[in-house]
Amino acid sequence: MAAARASVSRASVARAAVAAPAAVGSAKAIVTWDPKRAMAYECMSFLPDLTDAQIAKQVDYMIGNGWTPCVEFEDRDKAIAKIDTILGPGYYHNRYWNMWKLPLFGCTDGTQVISEIKECLQTYPDVTVRVIAFDRQRQVQVAGFIVQK
Repeated sequence: MAAARASVSRASVARAAVAAPAAVGSAKAIVTWDPKRAMAYECMSFLPDLTDAQIAKQVDYMIGNGWTPCVEFEDRDKAIAKIDTILGPGYYHNRYWNMWKLPLFGCTDGTQVISEIKECLQTYPDVTVRVIAFDRQRQVQVAGFIVQK
């Protein structure tokens, strides 16, 4: 039994030795995170900026699930939630954003939301914009993503 364990451990060590050079070679592809340039906000914010077609597909998914899309915006310096431990665990500043108009009740496709995003950016060009979705059955926010950083 001990000989079997020893042979298994030797085999696993041999596999690790073979796998190690591949892992080291891929380390060259690792990019470090720059907190000043690439702030991560929330869902999908690590991706490159979404195109209008990609935003429309996300909104179409929301509408397909029966959710109501809504456009929100906030100043860039306030768009990041910051924890404040003095006020207790779980308290964050800047959690709430300004709503652009009302939620888009009756929205039938993503192009309607795209036009609202563009109108918001024309009115407030230096803001961060996100699209969120509300579920009318559960009465909660169920989705959200950044469309303009």
